Amino acid sequence: MFWKRLWLALTATAMAAPAWCASTALNVMPIADVLRHREAMVYLWTQGNERNVDPVYHHGHSLQVGLWDRLEVGYDDDFEGSTTWNAKVLLGEGKDGAVSVGWASIEGDRATPFVVGRVDLPGWRLHAGWMRDGVSRAMIGLDAPLGSWTLMADCITGEGGATWIGACGEVLAPGLTLTLSVGVPHARSDGIQHIVCLQYGLRF
Repeated sequence: MFWKRLWLALTATAMAAPAWCASTALNVMPIADVLRHREAMVYLWTQGNERNVDPVYHHGHSLQVGLWDRLEVGYDDDFEGSTTWNAKVLLGEGKDGAVSVGWASIEGDRATPFVVGRVDLPGWRLHAGWMRDGVSRAMIGLDAPLGSWTLMADCITGEGGATWIGACGEVLAPGLTLTLSVGVPHARSDGIQHIVCLQYGLRF
C-alpha cells in the first residue's frame, strides 16, 4: 500500500533556477511515475540559498495533471513573470519498474528533454535517467519509507549540478503533503540550497 500511495507524496519542485519546471519528481530529479487519469497536484513552494550567495527567496506555484494513465502535463510560475510548462509520457510500466520520457522548462521553442527509469527493489526504489539543458547530464536517485514519511535522495551531474536529500509526508489533512529538501552543489561556491514545498493531491 505504501508504494501505491508514494507518487502522491513525490513532488515537482524548483532547482537553483526558479524557472526550472519538472514533472513528478524526487527532490529535483524527474521520475518515471506519472499521475493517473484525472489526478492532479497543486504546489506552493519557496526556494532559497545561502544568504552570502543569494539573499533572495524565490516563491512559486505549480500544477500537475495526469491524463489517460500515460500523460502528465503541468506548469510552474515563480511569481516573478516567468511561467514554464512540462510534459511527460509513460512509455512502459511493469510490476518492477517503469520508463518515461519528458520535456521540462518548456518556454517558447526551448525545452529540456529527459528520459527516466525506475526499478522497484525490496523496501526502496532506484531511479536513473538523462537530461539535456544545454549540456548532457546523468541523474540518479532513490526513495524509501521513513516511518510514515518518504526519504528521497537524488543527484544531477554536470556544471551547476547538486546532490539533494529530502523527506515528504502527509500533514494536517488527508492529501496535504509537506516536502523539505536540501541541496549540496558540486561547486561549493554555488551555495547550499533548500526548498520547502506544500502540495495537495486531488481527483477531478
